[in-house]
Amino acid sequence: DRAVADGRVRRSAAPVAHLVSDARKITTGKRELRTGKRELRARVIALSFSQAAADIQRTDGGTDHDVFAALLAALLAWSARAKRSHSPEAVASYERVGVPERRLNALAAVLLAGAAGVLAGLTFAPVGVVAAGLLVVYFLLAAGFHIRYHDAARLPTPLAFALLAGAVLTLRLLTW
Repeated sequence: DRAVADGRVRRSAAPVAHLVSDARKITTGKRELRTGKRELRARVIALSFSQAAADIQRTDGGTDHDVFAALLAALLAWSARAKRSHSPEAVASYERVGVPERRLNALAAVLLAGAAGVLAGLTFAPVGVVAAGLLVVYFLLAAGFHIRYHDAARLPTPLAFALLAGAVLTLRLLTW
């Protein structure tokens, strides 16, 4: 009777051991599947970025860059005109962030030089790269002044200009 009971125990323990083994395999398989999914997602993202870069490089003369550069140059000229006008609104806006009125002409000259550099970069890439890079720095500094003087209402403007200049810089580097 005891042998039969031992036999049953042995027989019933064997399937349990297989179940435990199968459960381990399933757990390991799930872990490998999750890792595989992560790797697949990373590959898809990498391929998407490389495809986007290849698409940009395929355009003759960097058409995307030319459009963004022209837009940036036009906006810089418009901003420089606003600074040179010394309108009461412009003066008050700059004095709010610690820039005296006497500096507005110099800031306008910097913006016009940046616009000229970005446009010159359409034909001579190194000039465009330097101009766009310096414009990114200029507008990040401007954003810093807005933060320093708690002028959050006007913070989006220099950040938008910095992003646009960064886009011009990136596109110029990709299509150079």
